[in-house]
Amino acid sequence: GGLVLINSSKAPEDHELPVRAKVVTVNATGIAERHGLGTATSRPVNTAILGALVRVTGLVSFESVEAAIRK
Repeated sequence: GGLVLINSSKAPEDHELPVRAKVVTVNATGIAERHGLGTATSRPVNTAILGALVRVTGLVSFESVEAAIRK
């Protein structure tokens, strides 16, 4: 088991990882860029990665993450 979450525009199968885990990719840099976050040389990707983690695992709700961010 396990989960590997990668910030990448490539598909999960394009990453040849020697692990027995579910591999998921999210283009967090692209998401940050589309929303005008950060600068051309520094894009904050933490929120996009967190959203992907919530979607993939379902461990917490998007609403609870949003509420925590707003605090």
